[in-house]
Amino acid sequence: LPVPAALAPEVAALGEALAGCLHGVEAAGVQQGDTVAVLGLGPIGLMLCACVADAGGRPVGVGGRPERRALAPAFGAQPGDGRGADVVIEAAGTGEAWRQAVELARPGGTVVFFGGLPRGTDLPVDGYRLHYEELTLRGAFHHAPRHVRAALAFLASGAYPWERLITHEVGLEGVAALLADPPRDYLKAAVRP
Repeated sequence: LPVPAALAPEVAALGEALAGCLHGVEAAGVQQGDTVAVLGLGPIGLMLCACVADAGGRPVGVGGRPERRALAPAFGAQPGDGRGADVVIEAAGTGEAWRQAVELARPGGTVVFFGGLPRGTDLPVDGYRLHYEELTLRGAFHHAPRHVRAALAFLASGAYPWERLITHEVGLEGVAALLADPPRDYLKAAVRP
């Protein structure tokens, strides 16, 4: 797919991840005015917040380190506890986050498990909540070509400070060290061969 001319290559590289986020918000069925708790404020969680805001929802960023919570407003979200949300999108990729996501949803709410877990991971769910409170639980993974096209346009729009998600720049020789011991402020890195 063609990358818009004005889009910096390192920002364009976020397109695949943002496309997945667009798919996740679509799978969540976010409606105008929905309160949407996004659990996990890494780069994916922040992108999900922007996608939720763009879909007309009110994103609430849950968890994360203080410096990541401070970024939430730049991506359309307000930090909060997310309790009683219409929709909860789990973006931390831990069993604890999956359990917490179910707890945060209001009766009749929807929970989308976006952060993956290893095969064979069990998720204990309160059967009462699932049945009597009619929760909807669903997973979201990957994207379609239309999501990639939308992501490239969204990135090019400048609606959010996407470049702030790229906190480091390294050469190929620096990748292993960065990933082995990432700095506290690390979100995404541009790798320049």
